[in-house]
Amino acid sequence: MVSTAGPFTVAPEGTGWQPGNDQQVSWAVAATDQAPINATQVDILLSTDGGLTFPTTLAAATPNDGCQIVRIPAGLNTTTARIKIQATENIFFAISPQNFSIQALSAPTFYLTPACLPGAFWRSAQAPPPR
Repeated sequence: MVSTAGPFTVAPEGTGWQPGNDQQVSWAVAATDQAPINATQVDILLSTDGGLTFPTTLAAATPNDGCQIVRIPAGLNTTTARIKIQATENIFFAISPQNFSIQALSAPTFYLTPACLPGAFWRSAQAPPPR
């Protein structure tokens, strides 16, 4: 155990995400990117079964800086999604503390979400597919 690092945690994901959209994932780096751990990169994985498996990679070998914008794959529909952040080529990981939903919207929306840069915002719009 290293007393100068940790805990490495994933921020709660909120109420829900939409498939096909970009979404911000945040985590507490907790000095894991520094010596003696030196985990400078992480992988971001998605579970749709409450954390039993994590078959979908949202980002691989991204900087361990606490924030990443990822694209949620189209066609997903679940109320038991979870995020796993794992150190690339290392042995530790963290899983989001509760399930969240990924569901398609039935009406057009426009929303702003915080971007990874201080004071910046990420714009996104989503319209339902034609019927």
